[in-house]
Amino acid sequence: MIPVLGPLWTRLNRSSGALLMLDFDGTLAPFRESRLQTRPYPGIPILLETLGRESRTRVVLVTGRPAKSLQNLLRLHPSPEIWGSHGAERLRPDGTYQEPDLDSARKEGLRRAHWSALLGLPPHKVERKPVSVAAHWRGIPQGERGRIRKALQARWTTVAERYNLQLLPFDGGLEMVVPGFHKGRAVARLLEETDPTHPAAYLGDDLTDERAFAALGTRGLSVLVRGAWRPTRAQAWIRPPEEVLAFLEGWCFHTLLRNRRFP
Repeated sequence: MIPVLGPLWTRLNRSSGALLMLDFDGTLAPFRESRLQTRPYPGIPILLETLGRESRTRVVLVTGRPAKSLQNLLRLHPSPEIWGSHGAERLRPDGTYQEPDLDSARKEGLRRAHWSALLGLPPHKVERKPVSVAAHWRGIPQGERGRIRKALQARWTTVAERYNLQLLPFDGGLEMVVPGFHKGRAVARLLEETDPTHPAAYLGDDLTDERAFAALGTRGLSVLVRGAWRPTRAQAWIRPPEEVLAFLEGWCFHTLLRNRRFP
């Protein structure tokens, strides 16, 4: 067992509430060449649904994907809360949806970034989101990636400077984003809404999750999910999928144990 989990399980046993925040791609699901073919690891959906029915744990997915697309992909019952597009969108379990109102200049900048990406990538490798455009090169031959990345970065840098946008690298691509929207922002908001005595945790794999780890700080447990370790702000490291399943099973056990409810 990871040493830091002992104190977490103890707090879960004693607490009347808890906050569990989870990235999706690379954390709950393996990366796929096609985003539409991605599915969570076997066993993940039933664990999320079990936690969703267990009223003490607030389960929140914090993802780079658009919130509604992830909800449709997972089709969980009950549906968890989802912060999509790196925290720019909020989709609550009851269906209430919030998205930012961008000014005309930012909208034009994202439109130009989208078309600029299509100059060097096929349409299925370019993803338009509410506050960003993502260019994916997973599945493209290694020899071509460097050329594509260099050309796209040059074009996007010009757009970013003109329209006050920002380039954000991620595992498998590059994203043009509206500044101010990131996973750390979502985590900070969720912590504001959570009793400070309640245990909290965040699991994520990518560089985009580092700001979430930083926002969580000492308020909870931050966990890097990767097959190989890398430098990180996270307090713990686990490998997918087995150790992610074990973590969620442990969370279920210790919350259900307090309620003495076993499915």
